[in-house]
Amino acid sequence: QIYRSKNRKRERIEDVEIHNELLSKPTPATIAEYKNHPLYVLKKDILKYEAIYPEDQAPIGQIRGIDIYPRSSVFHLDGALNWMKHARMVKAGEKPYKVVKGRINHRAASQLKESRSLELYGYWQTEPYVPPKVVNGRIPRNEFGNLYVYKSSMVPEGCVHLQLSGLAAICRQLDIDCVPAVVGWEFHKGGNHPMLVLDKYFSIFFLTIRKIKCDFCSIDGCVILKKHERILREAWKEFYEKKQVAAKKRLKERALKNWRRLVKGMLTMKKVRAKFLVVDHRSMQVDEKLEKKEDEVTAVDDTALSWPQTIFNFPGASSSYH
Repeated sequence: QIYRSKNRKRERIEDVEIHNELLSKPTPATIAEYKNHPLYVLKKDILKYEAIYPEDQAPIGQIRGIDIYPRSSVFHLDGALNWMKHARMVKAGEKPYKVVKGRINHRAASQLKESRSLELYGYWQTEPYVPPKVVNGRIPRNEFGNLYVYKSSMVPEGCVHLQLSGLAAICRQLDIDCVPAVVGWEFHKGGNHPMLVLDKYFSIFFLTIRKIKCDFCSIDGCVILKKHERILREAWKEFYEKKQVAAKKRLKERALKNWRRLVKGMLTMKKVRAKFLVVDHRSMQVDEKLEKKEDEVTAVDDTALSWPQTIFNFPGASSSYH
């Protein structure tokens, strides 16, 4: 979707041309050619989270006794929690279309590791997510004390999702009801963590097994009642201005402290040199002469080494010949 062309008409025409070109080609002659084919599929090549719908879909042919189905009848399946990320929920009374083996929790002890099954549902078994309602002025929460807000349509009626940094702390000071919003999941060190919309200093992640404190959550805001929106926006603006003034003050104090440290260090160094460093002008002149002589000798040696020399050493000879 990121690199999709803006010209939708041209894109549709191109898709139709490609589809017609594929239809004009003969059907694959071997079983291996059906793997990842854009038009046809075999049941053995269907992935774990895929299924043929409807169940009574008639095959369009056979190859070596194996039924061939159209690729258009293959649909993606997902669990109930994953469908909620798309703002959809499983209809009441729906049976799982497919049951597969779930992922094993590798963090648990070897004795507690059990094979779990995962119930999968298709898009036709879901409906748009209906957010819970506000009861007696209290914002609804899930069993973890937060609220799933994967899409804007998942915000409860009468509430608003404010994405302002530090809003949770302001709500606590004003004693206003607010609920952290789970907007996504991060995968870190082999585990999944919900991305909570909280203040930086009150950020908490809830793992599927235990609660741990983390520092890499999304810092945007929280879900509040609409009637508190204006009050909280004004309070947040005042809080943000004070925060900026405090940050500038800290920066200024740090710069002054560094300058103070530098000046003190220079004064201390000057006092130490004046007290303990004895300057002998005669020895300084001798050192300068020795340095000049060393520089001249080094310059002559460098010139001699830079030119190639031909030296012949004969065995038994007392001297070398150039």
